Amino acid sequence: MNGTLSCVVRDTVQQYAISVEALLARWRETSVRDIWLRPDDWFTSANEAAVERLIDRQDVSPAAYRLGENRATAGVGIGETIDDLTALYRVVGIEAPPMPVLRALCDGWAEAMAAIQVGAGSDAESGLSSRDYLVRRLKEIYGRAARLNERASDCCRLLVVDVAVDAVDPWQRIARNAAVGDVLTDIFGEGHSIARLGDGHFAVLVEPDEGVDAVSRLKSEIISVSQLLDMERLLRQPPRVWLEPLPRDFDCARELVLSLGR
Repeated sequence: MNGTLSCVVRDTVQQYAISVEALLARWRETSVRDIWLRPDDWFTSANEAAVERLIDRQDVSPAAYRLGENRATAGVGIGETIDDLTALYRVVGIEAPPMPVLRALCDGWAEAMAAIQVGAGSDAESGLSSRDYLVRRLKEIYGRAARLNERASDCCRLLVVDVAVDAVDPWQRIARNAAVGDVLTDIFGEGHSIARLGDGHFAVLVEPDEGVDAVSRLKSEIISVSQLLDMERLLRQPPRVWLEPLPRDFDCARELVLSLGR
């Protein structure tokens, strides 16, 4: 832990005379209130180890790695996993985990996730749908439009997000994809097909009149999250966000989705 972070943690511990049990309880309370989906499955021994190492001003990375493993095994997404660990640091007055700790968390999560069979319709890194799922949804949309003698482009457009940059490590890629996936989910929520097309490339199926306002909002939210998590260099600055009209037929739409993910 670097000197600045160590001083912040030391001052917090001294000010509140905080114990491992008390800090663990405050972490859980904050996470369950703001982040965690299922309170009963929050605690693991890795949570306690992370708190112990933080209070002792030791490197939290080994505990973070174990925590990432545990979360992946329990079926917790990478976004929720990162947000949960961030809650611990905010409790002690630090805005976000140090990068080595965040990297260890993502490495542990990725290693465990690699051994888990993930459904073909989901993307493990972002928590979104896969590119193949989006292609299947488009096939359904074009089929319905043909039956009604309509054009698919009249009912849907693709809102495309490109945050890709070169030379990103695997753990950095996971963290970036998770962060953008969280932003997209927060803004569009249920009822939209949201997919990761490729590394740093995403798309959302939107109605013609709902995507315009989302473009500027998405850019702003992605920039804010990248600054909050100290990820500016991991994302294209500024992000590219635009509305892509659907082509005339499904074959062209499929080729478009494939090309947008490259």
